[in-house]
Amino acid sequence: MYPLRWYYSTWFICLLFALWFLIIPLVIGIILVKKQERIIASFYEEFKLNTLVELEGYKKKLTR
Repeated sequence: MYPLRWYYSTWFICLLFALWFLIIPLVIGIILVKKQERIIASFYEEFKLNTLVELEGYKKKLTR
């Protein structure tokens, strides 16, 4: 897993929402939140897959 880019960080998105009265930061913030959710979900899926692969490897070692 690798770190998120700076513009996907929560503090930056909060700053955009704080500037909601300028309209454009609000729209960009909503887009970044949706992308951030998708990226974090894919990280989680990758983590689950890697964990399952590791467990399968341990099972094979134990059954030998």
